[in-house]
Amino acid sequence: MSAAGIRVEREPRYPVRRTAPTLGGISAMQGFLMTRGYAQQDDYIFLGRGPGSRWWERFEKYGNSERSGLVVTSDGERWFALLSGIPTKRRDVMRTPIRIKLALEGSRTDTESGAAQAVQRLIAVWLEDLATRSGRVAAAFDEAFPEQDIAGLLVENDDTTVQAVDERLQRVLAAFGKSGDTPGPSGRPAVDGWWVGSLHDEQDQDHRTAAAAAAALLAGAPGIAGYFNMLRTSEYAGQAAEALRADTGGSVHVLTDLRTHELPSPKEAPRPPKPDPRTIAAILGAGAIVIVLVWVITRWLDHD
Repeated sequence: MSAAGIRVEREPRYPVRRTAPTLGGISAMQGFLMTRGYAQQDDYIFLGRGPGSRWWERFEKYGNSERSGLVVTSDGERWFALLSGIPTKRRDVMRTPIRIKLALEGSRTDTESGAAQAVQRLIAVWLEDLATRSGRVAAAFDEAFPEQDIAGLLVENDDTTVQAVDERLQRVLAAFGKSGDTPGPSGRPAVDGWWVGSLHDEQDQDHRTAAAAAAALLAGAPGIAGYFNMLRTSEYAGQAAEALRADTGGSVHVLTDLRTHELPSPKEAPRPPKPDPRTIAAILGAGAIVIVLVWVITRWLDHD
């Protein structure tokens, strides 16, 4: 904890494991879980191992990863996902709620082999939890990572710990690997490669559009999708969507806390101004005068 009393994340007390076992051993997909212990001086760390980089930090200006959020990004070959601010039943010594941050990464071949279908479902349920204030994802983590086991996982840093964390993550994914409702797009289509929706839209259920976009990214489409909790104005949300479009080079689907009537729309092409009726009358009048003059001159020449 810093001198100002703000709890910060820190790197693990042990080297990051670069060649960690994969989830289930059947694909290149890997998962990394960050949380903290009961003691006041405990900081948030990754259990067992951490990812090669904190790739999500480049998007921190749009969404605070200390709070509930989601980022899924793909370059068309590899994908990365972060579910942040997942609540737990655990509390520290000051009764402050302890949260979980889950980072996942894989490739489009994981989806082709069926390994990422559970991740797609997990993301869909997480967004639905946020939209409806449900707690299915939180309950799954509480069951897989009970409080009595967390202390040991935080202290140990050997291969046994890595395997124990992987096995528990597999349980979480298995809980959402069953068939369920398939996310479908809402009534607000993407325009010019980007789309901004409302987490609180009950009519169009924009969270389902974001979930469907995330599933497409895991399947190999380039772009970014997620729930960004710092886009609090229509102007900022529109600027963020355009910046993310330029940054990722793919489609952009952004969920915000804005209400439906506050959502930005892509700028429309400027329309030519309507002519002033007085201008039209003047032009017609000038044309009539020219016609009369031509008729007079023609008659005069014929007379000569």
